[in-house]
Amino acid sequence: MGLDFSLYKKRKDQTVDDLLDSDNIEELAYGRKSWELVRKLATNDDVDEGYGILTKESWESLMKEIDPIGDLLHEIDEAYNHYDYYLEHYDDELETVSLIFTNKDKKLIAQYQYWYDRTFDETPVLGYDFSVGYMQSFYDAKDRVREVLEDPDSEVLMSISY
Repeated sequence: MGLDFSLYKKRKDQTVDDLLDSDNIEELAYGRKSWELVRKLATNDDVDEGYGILTKESWESLMKEIDPIGDLLHEIDEAYNHYDYYLEHYDDELETVSLIFTNKDKKLIAQYQYWYDRTFDETPVLGYDFSVGYMQSFYDAKDRVREVLEDPDSEVLMSISY
């Protein structure tokens, strides 16, 4: 059992049940076990209810916090992939280390972990490497979420399921 945290585009005149039962649902971002993002975006009432409406202020605040690392998330993900591959296949062959898991990879991982620790008062539930994926999902959605938040007929539904 764990957390599934999703953002969906919702028409303001639509009920939550109608949206979630719809065949035409637009998921904007998703994070598995991304409690740190829930704490940044949702209220306690939202968590208790299992859903809430995202505010522009909370979204912009989160994007401001992710911005320093956001454009590097793809590279950071790749660095973690290099690290995992190295550990699985080459951990005893030191001469291949620099070919598989480079100093740049080490710096990207260190930069991400430093940023994460300074941004959140917790460690990621499934590890730093896993958290990169959902950080990327939310950061990649930044402009689309902003468009929805600016649309007077739409809003962003936060689904908090666990």
